[in-house]
Amino acid sequence: MTFENNKNNVSDNLKIITSGTRIPLKMNETISSDSKFGRKVNSGEVITLTVQADVTDIDGNILVKQGTLVNGSVTKSVRRKAAGTKGKLGFNVDFIKAADGQSIPVSLKYDSEGKSRTGAAVAAGALIAAPLLLIKGKAAVIETGSVFNALVVGDKKIEKEDNGGSDDEDGS
Repeated sequence: MTFENNKNNVSDNLKIITSGTRIPLKMNETISSDSKFGRKVNSGEVITLTVQADVTDIDGNILVKQGTLVNGSVTKSVRRKAAGTKGKLGFNVDFIKAADGQSIPVSLKYDSEGKSRTGAAVAAGALIAAPLLLIKGKAAVIETGSVFNALVVGDKKIEKEDNGGSDDEDGS
């Protein structure tokens, strides 16, 4: 094919990770909106996730390596409160490091809420006693090992890694 023959060495070394590619990320620790259920995080704190599996192109070239650490930022952390009000927790991931070391822009926005117990607390408080209004809602918790998909935003050129013992180095 003439297209194959017209490629130059520079384009052979560059691969593209396309917009919309999913990169699976695993949560490294349990985080929570309440200190009883994991590490309590506050808005603005950095959390870490890990790339769960290699991301490759169609030819098997690794574009993002499994095990790459990824920083996320806590966007929301609201403690559970009296009268059954639930906790809230959210985070974003904006960039992931490619195999060649450059940053790939991604989109991952996650929001979680605990279970509300407002109805039960108000009904019980009205029927039985006012102290039952102190019943708290459930905390928002994201467990260690939870998996999220970050989506690549826009195509990005990635430099192909040298795999060492390639075609020309067979020792003969």
